[in-house]
Amino acid sequence: MTEEMRMEWIPQWLTNLLLEVNDQLTEDQARTWVEAIWEDIDATRAKGGFKYRGKEQTAKQVEQWIRSHGKHIHHLSDDPKSYILNKRKGPVSQ
Repeated sequence: MTEEMRMEWIPQWLTNLLLEVNDQLTEDQARTWVEAIWEDIDATRAKGGFKYRGKEQTAKQVEQWIRSHGKHIHHLSDDPKSYILNKRKGPVSQ
């Protein structure tokens, strides 16, 4: 299996896993959540100054997140990308 094929297989596997634990999502929604969670984990790691440990490590973290929280993810937002961006901004101060 080439690197390109492997890197497409991982997000598809994670999407299928999310669909298994949450039957409220469409395949497109699940894929978008997987991509958003992946990006958030990478961004959080970089912002924290942690060394990048590779795609396999990120995939493991996304898998853990899905297994822990995936069942309820549809309650967070209809728009995963906006949810992640708003989460990064933090609470609105008044």
